[in-house]
Amino acid sequence: SMKSGGSLEANKFLSVQVARGVAALLVAFYHGQHVVKQALGLERLPFGGFFEFGHAGVEFFFVLSGFIIFYVHRTDLNAPRKLPEFVWKRAGRIYPVFWFVMILYVSKSVIGGEFEWGHFLKTIFLLPQPPYPLLIQSWTLVHEQLFYLVFALAIVNVKLSCLLVSCWLVAFAFMPFSGLDAGGAMSDFVRTVWSGYNFLFIIGIFVAWFTRRAHVPVPRVLAVVGMLSFLATGMADNQKGFEANVATGILLYGLSSGLVLLGLVAAEARGLLRMGRWANWMGDLSYPLYLIHGAVISVTSIVFLKLGLSGSGALLLVACVACACVVAHFVNRFVERPVARFLRRTWG
Repeated sequence: SMKSGGSLEANKFLSVQVARGVAALLVAFYHGQHVVKQALGLERLPFGGFFEFGHAGVEFFFVLSGFIIFYVHRTDLNAPRKLPEFVWKRAGRIYPVFWFVMILYVSKSVIGGEFEWGHFLKTIFLLPQPPYPLLIQSWTLVHEQLFYLVFALAIVNVKLSCLLVSCWLVAFAFMPFSGLDAGGAMSDFVRTVWSGYNFLFIIGIFVAWFTRRAHVPVPRVLAVVGMLSFLATGMADNQKGFEANVATGILLYGLSSGLVLLGLVAAEARGLLRMGRWANWMGDLSYPLYLIHGAVISVTSIVFLKLGLSGSGALLLVACVACACVVAHFVNRFVERPVARFLRRTWG
């Protein structure tokens, strides 16, 4: 899939597909370790709590999202006629699989007698809400959608969207000194807009812009340095070196993720990095795995226990995550891909 000029299409970067799969696995292990600890009544988390930093798969996803959207749609900027196609593609990417997974969660809350219409509607349209949506991990999609809105504005008018983002950056920088409490007094919408997580999309955009503009030296070294700094941030996070979701953590994970992407993409574009076909499989797995792992791990941990097949905490965790990968594969194969094909034909 090499293009002329040694460049690649953003969605054809196999190394990025692998990284995306690894990020989803980190999140699955992060949530899974707590489920397994509870199921087995363990004193400690499986693997000695190594995966406590796994939530940072989300930070990587946000940086990656900024990268891909800019890389793929940079030529659409200031071209309002491209807006409908952009909206169609983005909605088609996020909503169908999300709604499919939501059916499972809704039926669970209906059976449990906990169904609440307001909560349900805010969740399926990915609107900000306290503290979490019905499908907990979809809080990230709320930020994703906010980013799409700002990018959609850039497709209509770049200057306007740059002005908006600049105002946001200034306000964000002064936030700590404003005396406003980001947790308490703010509305859900303002809290979502004000979150440091939104900064990660900007890092991704910068990486995409930079890879198009500049020659990246020693890309493989950069990728390794990025991975090591991501891991080092993770270990500091595990030792409670900083609060996970505050600016320090977000920034350190975000910059490491940016470095990883910069290195991988530049190396692959120059043919310094080769990946097998399995890379696409890992990329395809990531979104359904991210959405569905919580439910699958909860169910399979109970099933394994009932069958007396739990083994150690570490073993049970690996088995449950493996089951989540299998289910995610089927969701990708029989829901995500057919829907994507249908939407392409409909637009096409």
